[in-house]
Amino acid sequence: ARQGQCYLEERDAVRRKQLLTFTVSGKGYLAVQVVTALRDLIFKTLIKLYPRIDKNDIRIVLLEPGDKIISRLHPRMGIYVARHLKRTGIATGRTAGGLA
Repeated sequence: ARQGQCYLEERDAVRRKQLLTFTVSGKGYLAVQVVTALRDLIFKTLIKLYPRIDKNDIRIVLLEPGDKIISRLHPRMGIYVARHLKRTGIATGRTAGGLA
């Protein structure tokens, strides 16, 4: 509950967005499942618990090593998954130098 209060009390717009930025760093199907479950939790539950949260301040990012999402997929299917994530509010990017 304290994190929600911090956000609601924060006056600086940049800091509010930082407090509501969620990053998942992973690889493959599991990373996509985790990030989409996180998105569902945030937009189906968190917003109901904290209705004063501005949805526009929420940012969800999936970071994967390599050039594409779920490298085992056919390239066209990987592009489809990346576009679907973007349409549903999940940004994607690459990790620098792989995962630790």
